Amino acid sequence: MMNSGTPVKLPVIDFSNQNLKPGSPKWDSAKHQVREALEEYGCFEASLDQVLELRDAVFGAMEEAFDLPLEAKKALRFRQGL
Repeated sequence: MMNSGTPVKLPVIDFSNQNLKPGSPKWDSAKHQVREALEEYGCFEASLDQVLELRDAVFGAMEEAFDLPLEAKKALRFRQGL
């Protein structure tokens, strides 16, 4: 258990890279960072550098993922080996 007097430093994930496209190594790295941050902290700070389209895409994908039924989420996690 963490000491309540210790400030928590949330991970910062940089989504501003123009090469951050689905399937690219940068995308895979960002996905890994997001998963680790959510598992460890339940949240993260997103650095977007005014790339609004990317922000919209990321939040849109998150919304789709959260809207999935629980059984679909479990099956997806198992299939992808997460």
